[in-house]
Amino acid sequence: MNLLVLLLLLASARSFPTEPTFPEQTESRLRFAALDEVRLLANGLLQLGHSLRDFVQNTKNQINDIFQKLNIFDKSFYQLSVLASEIKEEEEELKKTTVILKENNEEIKSLSLQINSKVEDIIKERKHLRRQVGGLEEKLSGLSQSLLSAEQVAEISTLKEIILTQEKSIADLLKAVSEQSEQLNNQRTKIKGLENKLNSAHIQETAENLDRKHQSNSLSGYLPYFTSDGSFSSDLPKDCGEVFSQGQKSSGLYAIKPHDSQPFLVKCEFTEEGVFTVIQHRHEGSVDFNQSWEKYEDGFGDFSSEFWLGLKKIYAVAHQGHSLLHIQIEDWRKEKHFMLYQYILEDAAFNYTIHLRLQTGESSSDLDEHTGFRFSTKDHNDGNRDSNCAQDYTGGWWFSICGDINLNGKCIQSRPRANSFSFILPQRTGAMNDSPLQVLTLPTSPYLDQRPGTNGLRKKTHVFQSEKNYLHNFIQCIFSSIDLRDRQGSAMVVGGDGRYFNSTAIQVIVQMAAANGVGRVVIGQNGIMSTPAVSCVIRKIKAIGGIILTASHNPGGPDGDFGIKFNTANGGPAPEAVTNKIFQLSRTIEELAVCPELRVDLGTIGKQSFDLENKFKPFTVEIVDPVESYANSLRNIFDFAVLKELLSGDNHIQIRLDAMHGVTGPYVKKILCEELGSPANSAINCLPLEDFGGGHPDPNLTYAADLVETMKSGQYEFGAAFDGDGDRNMILGKHGFFVNPSDSVAVIAANIFCIPYFQHTGVRGFARSMPTSAALDMVARATKIQLYETPTGWRYFGSLMDAGRLSLCGEESFGTGSDYIREKDGLWAVLAWLSILAVRRQSVEDIMTDHWRTYGRNYYTRFDYEEVDLDAAVEMMLDLELMISDRAFIGQVFTVGEKKYQVEAADNFEYSDPVDGTISRNQGLRIIFKGDSRIIFRLSGTDSFGATVRLYIDSYEKDINKLFRDPQVALAELVTIALQLSQIHERTGRRGPTVIT
Repeated sequence: MNLLVLLLLLASARSFPTEPTFPEQTESRLRFAALDEVRLLANGLLQLGHSLRDFVQNTKNQINDIFQKLNIFDKSFYQLSVLASEIKEEEEELKKTTVILKENNEEIKSLSLQINSKVEDIIKERKHLRRQVGGLEEKLSGLSQSLLSAEQVAEISTLKEIILTQEKSIADLLKAVSEQSEQLNNQRTKIKGLENKLNSAHIQETAENLDRKHQSNSLSGYLPYFTSDGSFSSDLPKDCGEVFSQGQKSSGLYAIKPHDSQPFLVKCEFTEEGVFTVIQHRHEGSVDFNQSWEKYEDGFGDFSSEFWLGLKKIYAVAHQGHSLLHIQIEDWRKEKHFMLYQYILEDAAFNYTIHLRLQTGESSSDLDEHTGFRFSTKDHNDGNRDSNCAQDYTGGWWFSICGDINLNGKCIQSRPRANSFSFILPQRTGAMNDSPLQVLTLPTSPYLDQRPGTNGLRKKTHVFQSEKNYLHNFIQCIFSSIDLRDRQGSAMVVGGDGRYFNSTAIQVIVQMAAANGVGRVVIGQNGIMSTPAVSCVIRKIKAIGGIILTASHNPGGPDGDFGIKFNTANGGPAPEAVTNKIFQLSRTIEELAVCPELRVDLGTIGKQSFDLENKFKPFTVEIVDPVESYANSLRNIFDFAVLKELLSGDNHIQIRLDAMHGVTGPYVKKILCEELGSPANSAINCLPLEDFGGGHPDPNLTYAADLVETMKSGQYEFGAAFDGDGDRNMILGKHGFFVNPSDSVAVIAANIFCIPYFQHTGVRGFARSMPTSAALDMVARATKIQLYETPTGWRYFGSLMDAGRLSLCGEESFGTGSDYIREKDGLWAVLAWLSILAVRRQSVEDIMTDHWRTYGRNYYTRFDYEEVDLDAAVEMMLDLELMISDRAFIGQVFTVGEKKYQVEAADNFEYSDPVDGTISRNQGLRIIFKGDSRIIFRLSGTDSFGATVRLYIDSYEKDINKLFRDPQVALAELVTIALQLSQIHERTGRRGPTVIT
């Protein structure tokens, strides 16, 4: 266990803020102005006057000596500056070259994959041709040359020419591959050479000469230890503890590289009491500590005198855990005082919030009460109060109230010889690293807006980052909603879609899972795991549940959205009873449990074990391949041999898949490309990005417009797009033929036995959400299979699946899935469609048109009005409900042009769960007309800002002569009626919908 120490040697008691203190604090402070001390000071000043003349002369001599040494130093420093300038230019050149080479490497890699694929096709074709020629040669061997017909001779000649042409093509391609490989090797060699040049010229000079006298002690930034792949070229110790363990025994400056940080210099002190990393030092007030937020984050000052290491670096060292905070103060009487604290230091997302709990030493009430306060500077108020304490008290600090001790405040000298103080972090070495990690219980305050929606709690990312304990509170409420007896020693799955703040949140979840009794946490490598995969792993390992960090199809990034979703032991979204319990807990929460020193390496597959205080068994974290377990399940559902023939066989189809920089990318690459043989360039945007490449990861005609345009070219027979967390999909056919999600689930239902899984399990039932079109109803009616109509939200399907009543279900919001897991699954839907294509050998459009001819067509559209004023949206819905609840509304006839629509029924949809009888009310306003047409209004529950009003129009048509119209034309009259009834444009100030599906 490393030791974190804060050593403070005060120049005088006036180093503390000199403003008036509160009455209850007066007695605990030192009295600096006692009368006898004033007299003593006066005598000292008289003696000082007599010796001042000698002091001045001695000072002059010392200054002359210093000037001589400075001249020598200036020459050496100038030489180092010139060398540093040259190295910096080389470093910039290396960085630019690295970026270019990385881009080239990616292009070459993609090209090589394409070439390899083409080479394999050509080799297969050549073998086939050779077999044909061999057969002809066998036939010809028994015949005389005179018996050969002219056609046979021509055929043989043609085949030989083709083979020669193919062999030449293969030779050219192999030559191109060889050239590309050689180019890659040359690039790697060039990068390595640049790295070696940089390392030998700069890193060695920096790391080895820092302890010599010919170097500057000014506080430096991060050290440039980059290699071409973004990693670090040298294995540096992670803290001063490892420096000591490697044999260094002399205090001084050393380069370290904590986990998840760039390397930087620190001042290490090795004493009998321990090994310390100095992060602040002050003694005479030569450095102004009234600095900006940026300076306090990056650090300032000089290692040889006064400095502040920087919040970023302090956190990098501190978050590795196994440390305590030790404060040692030397007052103006040269009396020393010390305190030892347990502590938590949070990261930049939480403004470096600090929590202290006194463990031993002399109590200082001001510091003892530092629990949950953020760091403040003169230009960055922490938000805990109206006034800016850092501005008023001239120095950045963790303030609870403005009268608190500020060890970075103004330093005022009151004695001829200045004292000093240091702020230091010690690292424990040896056996101390094996000490159990501490579990802390910290006070907190509730928030009133943490009600989970249909897919968890979603807010703007900055809310989770900036609101104190906002993330911690909700996670604690999730754990508290689980009975303690069920929680103890249980397993839990954690994954996310890779959006911004994902990794930070996972570290917090793991720390709180350990503190709340969970025994094992399974996490996807790098924190990545799709929503369907999380559900799959929960069920496979029989976990107590899972936490998914996603806002689904909502944008990501610092200005985007972030979400937390809790799935229960069945692998599905938490039912309404559980989310209501979580919400009630969030309104009354007073404390939370956390193990702040616990840090997990998310990048390395394997198990990590941690010993905790008062725990008999170690806490285990297992980092897993996020794809493999999920892929195994799909192998048991679909016939991969048939799919591979479809995608890479002799008559394979061309497909185009867009992962939209969401979590599905690695799954598409591994399953569709590597295993099923689809060319590498058939999958695009497969690298998960924190902001989804600046796009909106929603697979619809608006946000996946690039894919739609590509499909219109006619080059690809099948296309699909996926959302941020991998549970939604959009299906396209050749020339951009769009398959409505409501039609998609209906087609899968009608062709369900093309999927081997259902051949074995049978079909228990179908289900759709209420706003989804009734296309699935027509298939259920024809096949005599039970159909369920549920509210929006996959959790309602999960209840039916658990009861063995449901096999296939879908939502109009691009969600489709089956009972093998308890989440909708975008990749499952794509493989289902490909299975149908493989069996029927028809195009997407032909399959869809055949379906309409058989079952009739439900013309369907959805209008989304996103981020409208919440009050205006709620008022509109209330007025609509009041209107349709009037008895006179039933039977009313609406006429648009030559068409008339008579209201048959109208209500606010209410659902009674057939399994447990749970009633869900207020699920959407329905207006049902005679002839199977519907208008539906609903407020979305998945938005982080404002409200989204959704308008759904559904109209059934069975006349074969009217099946192939444009949906917007076919539904124009019903759209007009809906807009007139709701007055949505007038009430929201919108001219039209944000998205039309």
